[in-house]
Amino acid sequence: MRVKIKIRDMGVKRQPKWWLLVQPQEKNLKGKYLERIGVWMPRERKTVKRNIAINTHRANYWLSVGAIPTKGAHRVLERFGMLPALNPAYGSRQSYQKPERIYQTTHFFGFGKQKFGANKVAMHYKQKLQEEMNLIERKRRLA
Repeated sequence: MRVKIKIRDMGVKRQPKWWLLVQPQEKNLKGKYLERIGVWMPRERKTVKRNIAINTHRANYWLSVGAIPTKGAHRVLERFGMLPALNPAYGSRQSYQKPERIYQTTHFFGFGKQKFGANKVAMHYKQKLQEEMNLIERKRRLA
């Protein structure tokens, strides 16, 4: 039985939330799953910060057994350093580095025991993007 690590949308309107699931490859995404190994909440609200919580021991186990992550699950797992980054798609949009979004990452080893660690670096996305584009344009004009 081939196993995949998938992302299932479990949020409601304007409150996105995704589960990281381990599921047989031929099962429907909304069908039964073997194990839930994490939760991803990408939007910051008044009571909940933007965070990703993954049971790293179980995720490493499933990866070692041969579970193949989907593209979305791969991006989430690479934040924890479990997988190398995906190669960027070919094209001009991918030629510059995008600034990282800020997430509060949580490693948990079972519900109840949690260890919190947060990145406190704030980035101004539009300004950084504009600076990168200006540098690329200057290099092109000089060449």
